[in-house]
Amino acid sequence: MREKLKKFLEKRDSLLQTRARILEKIREIDHLLGNAGNSTTSQFGQRTKRPKNELKLKEAIGKALADGPKNRRTILEAVQEMGYRFSTSNPLNSLSAALYTNKQFVKDGHLFSLKGANKNTKKVSQKKS
Repeated sequence: MREKLKKFLEKRDSLLQTRARILEKIREIDHLLGNAGNSTTSQFGQRTKRPKNELKLKEAIGKALADGPKNRRTILEAVQEMGYRFSTSNPLNSLSAALYTNKQFVKDGHLFSLKGANKNTKKVSQKKS
């Protein structure tokens, strides 16, 4: 058992030394190419920037609902047709969060509408006889 552990540790140390030599060689090459500080190893895993939108999501939803109540998927299609770009892989979740948290939007069954848009009928007060 000790022999296996000893061989493993020797192999590990050898690999670490090889890795250090390779990294030093990469730094030298980057320096010669004029990429000091911008090593090719630091370029992996960089995130892309979030897309810029002209409208805020809340405004885009308001415009989509201006012509009447719609369900979530229809609102999503309308918002995307306006040019709104989501940075998430599941835009329906972001849209739903905006619909449920903004008091400007109301839900009736499966349809969402602008608050106050469904007040076409006036309440008639009943007189006591």
